[in-house]
Amino acid sequence: MVHKLCTDVYMYVYSLVVVDEDEDFINSFERYIHKKREEYKIMCFTTKEFFTTYAPKDADILIISSKLYFQEIKDYQFKNIIILQDDEEERSYNLPVVKKFQPITLILRDIKIICSEKKISGINKNNIERSKIITFYSPIGGSGTTTISLGTAVVLSRVNYKVLYLNLEDIQSTKAFFQCENSRKNIAYLSCYAKEDFLKFRERLSLIVRRDEITGIDYFLPFENILDMETVVNNIDDLLKKIKEINLYDYIIVDLGLNTMTACTSVFNNSDNIFLILLQNMIGKIKGDIVLRQMEQKDRMKLLINKFEEGMSNYAIDLVKEYSIPLVSRIPIIKEISESSSINHWVKNNEFNNNIKQVIFKNIIE
Repeated sequence: MVHKLCTDVYMYVYSLVVVDEDEDFINSFERYIHKKREEYKIMCFTTKEFFTTYAPKDADILIISSKLYFQEIKDYQFKNIIILQDDEEERSYNLPVVKKFQPITLILRDIKIICSEKKISGINKNNIERSKIITFYSPIGGSGTTTISLGTAVVLSRVNYKVLYLNLEDIQSTKAFFQCENSRKNIAYLSCYAKEDFLKFRERLSLIVRRDEITGIDYFLPFENILDMETVVNNIDDLLKKIKEINLYDYIIVDLGLNTMTACTSVFNNSDNIFLILLQNMIGKIKGDIVLRQMEQKDRMKLLINKFEEGMSNYAIDLVKEYSIPLVSRIPIIKEISESSSINHWVKNNEFNNNIKQVIFKNIIE
């Protein structure tokens, strides 16, 4: 994998939803937008069911395959609706049409021409929302917290959100997924400067953060030694506040390991969403109960049961009723995922990918 320093601040102009059954086309379109840093925040769907369930109905532009188009779409609040036509048959939609089988550059050119001709005034230019911190935490080793947090980061990045992956494990596994070299300039180094003024901190962050060119995720080099974690814990509250304040990222994905409750509490206090990842066994229930009894942020907490096995007793589910927290997903054991440390391999697995997308579109993207 190749990385580069991240020094740019990219502003999205249009929100774009693309709907087509052709997965190869969707993947190519998505990769092009991401690689070229085009001005679109993109979401792609390959089925009508996923589109109608999870797509934002007020996006700036909807481009939908002629095969998946249905009349009720006009009742939604899309500012522009464009038909993606993949054959030569002429149909009357009373909507603008873009030919599918042409270079993506020409498709984007046609989209811009159509939108400029319509002169839609409702397009949200430079509509910048504040960064959101999404924390994945488990009190149980081997529960898949890193797999789920990284999977979430990749899916968000692929739909053109700018994502920072923040690994706060005591012993970090970052090297298994991203290119890393030994360096003192990691998150512990940055945390020492969390009280600096806005501009100095932003400049310092931009010099040490790395970007994985394959996934588009920004990340920090791992700790050189376990004592670095103490430095981070001592500064974690100021650090998270400052990273949110500079607003370089749409989402900051925190992978929180088996840390002290003091560190966890600071992270939880700064989080917009907290996913408690448990196994369904009795240990999952006992440790989950201990965490929830000490938590004051239950209004932001959601339960996610990972490595779920049908037919096995699900003790952890008792916590939903006892603490009034929602169960957002039961992600099954997926052998191909547990045997691979390749992020791209994970997100190409349809079962894993669909589970992660459901978590994101139901609970993270508003």
